[in-house]
Amino acid sequence: GFWIGGFGLGESVEERCSLLNAVTDCLPLEKPRIVSRLGLPEEVLEGVASGIDLFDSTYIYQLTMGGFALIFPIDMVEREMQNGVFDSSAGDSAKINLRATTYRKDMSRIVDGCTCFTCQNHTRAYLNHLINVHEMLAQILLEM
Repeated sequence: GFWIGGFGLGESVEERCSLLNAVTDCLPLEKPRIVSRLGLPEEVLEGVASGIDLFDSTYIYQLTMGGFALIFPIDMVEREMQNGVFDSSAGDSAKINLRATTYRKDMSRIVDGCTCFTCQNHTRAYLNHLINVHEMLAQILLEM
């Protein structure tokens, strides 16, 4: 496979997409392509659209260490992938801080319609509890 580096260091979205496309166009399709330092949801979607297969990033680790969970709707991601348009304006509305007291009694799933183990089996209130008592299971469940 091929490791592609040097991104996520201040280049514009347009520059990044142009460079990724130029690089991946020269690489054989049967070999995996990995890029480092890109990990925000919109960066991953842009990378996939440019032909990237794997991402090496600390974004999810840092997010979960802070008690955050990504909550963007699953159908939104599918729509954006089909349209090739990635809305990065969601920003902080795409994540929630499960450490906050507002989730202490929230018995809803993290993301409605999500089929992952955490969303299917645990509530926001349970994760709030795990985070606030410093139980390492919280980070594990958030990273799944």
